[in-house]
Amino acid sequence: MSLNPGHPFFDSNFGNINQKPMQIVYKPTGQRIIFRGADNPIKIKSLRLRKGFFKSVWYEEADEFGVEDIRSINQTLLRGGHGYRVFYSYNPPKNRKRWVHEYRKNPPPGWLTNYSDYRSVPREWFLPRGREPPGAERAGVPARVSR
Repeated sequence: MSLNPGHPFFDSNFGNINQKPMQIVYKPTGQRIIFRGADNPIKIKSLRLRKGFFKSVWYEEADEFGVEDIRSINQTLLRGGHGYRVFYSYNPPKNRKRWVHEYRKNPPPGWLTNYSDYRSVPREWFLPRGREPPGAERAGVPARVSR
C-alpha cells in the first residue's frame, strides 16, 4: 500500500510530511517516523522524545558508518526502551574487512540476518540484456544475468 499524500489511507491516518524536521506523524496514536542524517553522530545525541521511546532504528548505507558511531547512536536512541529493532541495509563493500561483512558472517547473539542480491528477485525485474545501467558491474551486478 502506498503512503503517498492524496491516497485515502494516507489522508485518513497521517498528517502532512513535515520537512523540518523531516517526520511523518501517525494521527491515531501520535507515533512518529523521524528522519535524520548521521553524517555527524554527535548531533544525534541531542535527539530526545518528549514522551515514549524509540522502537526502531534503520541505518541506510550502514557500511558508510563506523561501528563506534553506530554503537554511540544506538546507545543514545535506544535507552529507556524495550523490544526495539535495529535494521542495517547496505550494498556490500569490496573491502572484505569492513565490519558489515564480519557481522553478516558472524552475527551477534539475537541478530537475524538476510542476504539478498540480484539472484533473489524475479527475472522479470531485470532489463533486457545489453540495457543495464552504466556502472552496474561495479555495483556487483553482472552484465548478463542467467539463472
